[in-house]
Amino acid sequence: AALGSWGETICFDSDVNLQRSMIDDVRPLMVWSMNNNFPRKWAWTNNVGGGDFLVYHDPAGKKQWNSRMKTSYRRIGPNLSEVTYAGTTAKEKIDLSCTAQLMRSDDYVRILYHLRYDVRQEAEYSRLAFFQLGADRYNDHTFGLIARGNAKGLIEEWEPERGGKRYSRTGIECVGQAPWFSLHEGHSRDESNSGAWANRGLVIRSWRARLGGRESHVPFVSVYGTENGSYKSANVELAPPPGLVRLLPGDFVEATLVQLTLPQFAEDYYGPNRGLQEVLPEMENSWRLVHREAAGNAPRVTVSVGNLESEHPIRIRAQGDRAEFALEGGLAHAPVTLSGLSTYREPVLEQESEAVWKGLDQAVHGRDFWQTDFDPITKTWEITWNVGLDSLEPGGAENRFRFRMEP
Repeated sequence: AALGSWGETICFDSDVNLQRSMIDDVRPLMVWSMNNNFPRKWAWTNNVGGGDFLVYHDPAGKKQWNSRMKTSYRRIGPNLSEVTYAGTTAKEKIDLSCTAQLMRSDDYVRILYHLRYDVRQEAEYSRLAFFQLGADRYNDHTFGLIARGNAKGLIEEWEPERGGKRYSRTGIECVGQAPWFSLHEGHSRDESNSGAWANRGLVIRSWRARLGGRESHVPFVSVYGTENGSYKSANVELAPPPGLVRLLPGDFVEATLVQLTLPQFAEDYYGPNRGLQEVLPEMENSWRLVHREAAGNAPRVTVSVGNLESEHPIRIRAQGDRAEFALEGGLAHAPVTLSGLSTYREPVLEQESEAVWKGLDQAVHGRDFWQTDFDPITKTWEITWNVGLDSLEPGGAENRFRFRMEP
């Protein structure tokens, strides 16, 4: 998937044909292009990729590859893309479904994952990771520090053990609202004068699981030392609770994660987002941008006409082709999808400002700022806008919107 003109925003290899990982190249946006001695816009940026879903090794240490993978393209963009990768593990012990969504923005890359794993047969393991930020066979990105926290702030920051193909930390309990991890102080491999690098982050937006036949109310994380060729680094893994060695039929994991690709320094970012421009000088190359995302980018949604179907991303089912809702908080732009529509013609989204309703207009070449998709199951239409959240009034003020169809 590509967001703008910076190359591959993120690449997926669901069958792992390259023998590396399901998540391959990952690149930042709105930063200077790679391998240039002079600052250059709108070109390929450096790769800080690598990641994986459901890494499962049997008791003998043999990797159980995911198989029978199928890809379903639900929506292709440009405001919100949605693709699901689904299959099963070797011997059909665990079914997996990973939905990835990339949203339009003007500050940095956010990739939203919805994970669902269902255990069909007893599965004993020597190693298990539900998600990896930095994969065993793809983690060229080396960095100085890891930090973790939640919406309230920083819990700890440390220098990880790099390489060794072993765990340096296990059983890290992720308490509080919106647990997050930051992999920062990235070591750039770009030897040019202007090629920008990037840092990475992970936010856990929701978690629900039954593991070993018991409810697992909070996620756990481990840190593993990777060796990708000559690059010795470390990753962050979403893991089972410590002491657990087998999964039982009926166990499951359901989680929503946000992967972040962040500009490293203020001088690297040339995008138009004023909110990011203001905070980057004091937050650059640190955990603070990830905490800002975790704490500040969960807009509260109140629906007065229609029904709220999802908060991550925001999805509202209209009533009679109409909807009214209010948003509070958030960063940059958020995709808002109106579903259950009888038609796609003449949609209007309005925002209330000083008791006056004004139509949302982001047009560049006319009617080009909303996205239309058809749901073949319900035989209804869906329309997605990207609503600017930085400009919304802070401090609990209602930022009201209404949707209708022009007659």
